[in-house]
Amino acid sequence: MSKHRKVAEPEYHPLVRAYLTDLERALTGTEPDEREDIMIAVREHLQEALPPEGDGDVQAVLESLGPVERISREASPSTPEEPSRRAGDLGFVLSGALSIVLLALNPFVALFFAMIIGSTAFFLSRRGSGNRGLLRVAAGLCAATVLVSVVWIVALLPARSNPPEVGPTHSVESGDRP
Repeated sequence: MSKHRKVAEPEYHPLVRAYLTDLERALTGTEPDEREDIMIAVREHLQEALPPEGDGDVQAVLESLGPVERISREASPSTPEEPSRRAGDLGFVLSGALSIVLLALNPFVALFFAMIIGSTAFFLSRRGSGNRGLLRVAAGLCAATVLVSVVWIVALLPARSNPPEVGPTHSVESGDRP
């Protein structure tokens, strides 16, 4: 439920109705409370700027408000940050690929790196932050790295549990040397 109560909307000029409709569409990506506050502020401005009867200079009042795109951009400063979020998601994919490359250098480091990057990408994709597809690719690359690292590490461990037997030792006396 909204914190603002609905007020009976006055009968607007057709240009004003079209402007308000366009503005509401342009604000669809903003938070609902912020969108409602902006719409209320614009309506109040229009009621004060336009005379109660007659058309007045509707076009001049609408031009003073500015284009709806500008109002929408100013209301949603997070919109320009979308490319950086996508770059961050690509960074996760590249880090997942790097974890695979690290396998050749050191499977222990690759395992640790992949667990951190993979779990972070997995939880971000579950939370809905960022591009889910890219985050899932990163988590998949890291899961493959973890699997290969574990197999490789297990293969590097000695296969037998008994220590090697030591044969008889020969002592060399100082006089026996040639």
